[in-house]
Amino acid sequence: MEANCEQAQQDDPVAERPAVCGQCGSGEIEQGFRTPLCVRCRTLLARRPFPLWIKASSVVLLGMVVFAGVRSVESIHAAAAFERGKQAERHKDYAQAAEYYQQAVDQFPDSTLALVRLAVTRVRAEQAPEAVRALDRLNGRKMPRELAAEAEQALHELEGLLK
Repeated sequence: MEANCEQAQQDDPVAERPAVCGQCGSGEIEQGFRTPLCVRCRTLLARRPFPLWIKASSVVLLGMVVFAGVRSVESIHAAAAFERGKQAERHKDYAQAAEYYQQAVDQFPDSTLALVRLAVTRVRAEQAPEAVRALDRLNGRKMPRELAAEAEQALHELEGLLK
């Protein structure tokens, strides 16, 4: 039995702890903790300020999150405008569809699909100057055959409008 008590004392990290504070050397150790520290040192360590690099990283990360949130809202609005444009185009309201597609193109100026839809609806709404600008932006772009055929058809319709 005594051997078990001696073994338990050897395995117990509390039994091996020094009787002084590990930070300042004070003899008044706060009990109930693994690390031997006095009340004053434990309080100072617990209230230690965050390092500057952590604060700066947090600010940068927060800025990125805010930017992404704002950008995603704008993207969602543009996607909704594109869908409303498709719906207006199905109802043959080409002027309204063109306005919706313009909102999508304003947000995503490099979207070939949105530019083709804008050009087609501008032509069909008989808005020749705007249709010319949209078709001009498509000049030289690589696109799927279906889109190229629609853009070509819009160009032929525009030529008929301008005669």
